[in-house]
Amino acid sequence: MILSARNVSNREADRADHAELRLRISLTGLSADVVVIDCPNRQGGPLTLSALNAADTVVYAATATSDGIDGVEGARRTVAQFRRHRQ
Repeated sequence: MILSARNVSNREADRADHAELRLRISLTGLSADVVVIDCPNRQGGPLTLSALNAADTVVYAATATSDGIDGVEGARRTVAQFRRHRQ
């Protein structure tokens, strides 16, 4: 399990070439049935892009409020846009 934390937010400013691929590369060869990546709720941010590049599946977590629904809808748009750009 790879958890998000506030102290990794400084990675949001990392614009180095191919920074969005580091997580995927670091997981190469890992022997695990499931890897859970918790990333910040910043649609289109570098940490989110890195997690999407490394992920095979996305699970949306939210509170059962209108803000939670808005957050899931925004996250779905981000994933859809990411997938379109990858094609």
